[in-house]
Amino acid sequence: MRALWLKYKQHDWPLDGPGDSELARFCFKSTGGGTTSTTHVSEPWAAQKPYLETGFQQAQTNVLNRPLSYFPESTVVPFSSQTETALGGQEQRALQGSPLLGQAQGYTGDVLGGQYLDPASNPFMANVQDSVMSSIRPGVDSMFAGGGRVGSPAHAEALSRGVGRAMAPYLFGEYGRERGIMESAAGRAPGLAREDYYDPDRLAA
Repeated sequence: MRALWLKYKQHDWPLDGPGDSELARFCFKSTGGGTTSTTHVSEPWAAQKPYLETGFQQAQTNVLNRPLSYFPESTVVPFSSQTETALGGQEQRALQGSPLLGQAQGYTGDVLGGQYLDPASNPFMANVQDSVMSSIRPGVDSMFAGGGRVGSPAHAEALSRGVGRAMAPYLFGEYGRERGIMESAAGRAPGLAREDYYDPDRLAA
């Protein structure tokens, strides 16, 4: 029966007819009541082998042994001219900084240094002093005119004391006002100091 089966396969007859499956099982069944043995061959179909070998050879030649070539042009979309202009403007602004920041820091430093506590720094204080002098001098002059002592050291001292007393409220008020401005400047100083980092941070961004 095995010879019949081999002859059957030699002619490559299909096992699709009635009873063919039974014939196959019968051919491989031993007559002594033993077990049936089946051999599995994990090879490609013989007619496929030449094509598979050719395909793998071409894959090695055309893919594995072929050097990689990349796209020679830019692989990103360039910025528009408007974006380039905007970025350039931001860069220039970040590098130069703001002149207003320097002025604000300089003014705050002057305030904290007490520059404006000096009455001479107030351009209007001289006008106030002239007004006080014009109101005080007539009375002092009349006091010393009767004895012919106008222009004497005593007259000058009396005039100085009178002007000083009249100017004291103005000077005290200006001092207190400037001290309040100094307190406010001290509170703003840390923020102005942190602003030094803003332009470099924007440039980095």
